[in-house]
Amino acid sequence: SYFPGADISNELLAVWYEIDPWLLKELGVENRFWASDPESRILNETQSEMMAKAIEEAIADSQIQKEEIDLLITTSTVPDYTLPTTATLVQELLEIKKCNALEIHCGCVGALQAIDIANCYIKCKKARTVVIAAGNLMSTYWLRDWKNKEIEGMADQLNMAMFSDSASAIVIQESEEEGILYSFSESVGSGIEKGIFLDMGGAVYPGDQIDFAENRHKWSQRPKLIKKHGSALSKSAMEELAEGTGLSIQDLKWIIFPQANPSLLLNDI
Repeated sequence: SYFPGADISNELLAVWYEIDPWLLKELGVENRFWASDPESRILNETQSEMMAKAIEEAIADSQIQKEEIDLLITTSTVPDYTLPTTATLVQELLEIKKCNALEIHCGCVGALQAIDIANCYIKCKKARTVVIAAGNLMSTYWLRDWKNKEIEGMADQLNMAMFSDSASAIVIQESEEEGILYSFSESVGSGIEKGIFLDMGGAVYPGDQIDFAENRHKWSQRPKLIKKHGSALSKSAMEELAEGTGLSIQDLKWIIFPQANPSLLLNDI
């Protein structure tokens, strides 16, 4: 894993950016990291640079050589650029001369989807060594909105307080030993509204004056909607996991939920 810069405390957010102390306490996050300097608001590291540093650590820990990497997968909520892909930028930073480089545009589940893809590539003999990097670079959005005096309500404050800049990496390699027992991901394609979204930046809303006037450049989320559906979806995934592995939920030593706030997961899981 890699975290940029110094940690940003709740006290700093409350003083420098006027974030409501009550919200910070309720969120349950004490510190976060920004690749942007919180004082000068200058971006010091890109997402691809953070990912490359995380991968370097993973390569060192796994004791593989860069030349062994057949497939490089990156996953993030937002890429550094529309093109070139973040995956190819990371490949260039790592000076990997030749490999397959894929990018997944996804939220929390992206890292698991990348592991699933890596597992499939290895099992069908299209790759032997796969490196995955997951990351986020969000601070540039909040600091832009602050500079433009657009941190206007509790929702904007929540975004600024909740999300962090960071990167993580994992090496997955073919082995005769037992490894990944089972992987599963699923998207609910209808009947649920968007929980978190950023309209602008794609082909539909590329960023004209009307898009800015309608606040399409700002992140929006509906925590109540996430709380309403998150537990049921997590419970369903765990039941699928138990069925696919033949294990009971009680057999699992660790269960890790991709939520920034435990209160968004109800007690019925």
